[in-house]
Amino acid sequence: MSSTIIVALICLSALICLSALLFLSFLFFLAKKAGKGRLEKVKALNLFLERTFCLVSQDPEGIYPDLSGKVDGVEVAIDVYLQQYARSGNAGPGHRPWMRVRAQLPFQSNIQVQLRGEKYSNIPSKSPEWIEKKEGYPPFDQKYILFIKEGVSPEEALPPAVREALLAANPPVAILGKVVSWMKKGTDHSPELIGDALRSCSSVASAILKNS
Repeated sequence: MSSTIIVALICLSALICLSALLFLSFLFFLAKKAGKGRLEKVKALNLFLERTFCLVSQDPEGIYPDLSGKVDGVEVAIDVYLQQYARSGNAGPGHRPWMRVRAQLPFQSNIQVQLRGEKYSNIPSKSPEWIEKKEGYPPFDQKYILFIKEGVSPEEALPPAVREALLAANPPVAILGKVVSWMKKGTDHSPELIGDALRSCSSVASAILKNS
């Protein structure tokens, strides 16, 4: 093999290595830029919630929001739930983030409410303790699925003030156990949407407390 060919092969190998290095550097730059952008969005959301609702961030430097406090006299929390899912091959399980807003009740509600058309991991209809009932008010029945305990009437379980709070909630919320909650896939949601979800959860929880 002539020296010219050897030199050409060496140059080609060096060029390939350089191209690969530049490509990896570019990917690293994009990942770093995306990570920085996400942190800036989290900080902007934290600042909005701290100023608007006086919430306190539990991890100011975290990559996901994690705040808590009181709104309408109700304990509330905003964080991210990582849903595990199976991936093909040997990649191992993946994690899908969901933004989560919760208002905590001091007791288990005597109703369970789910938004019609949504999927939930905790389904009251699978428990013999809970029975699905129509509330009897079409706007409510078209929007929500109501579960009550056996022997309790919908009128007794769902006071008008709680029903109206649920209908006014925008975005709509769910009532499961001791929690009034709202969840949405992903984390790239506007601070205004998260604020509206927080108001929805706290207003429904407050109505439950005042009418229990």
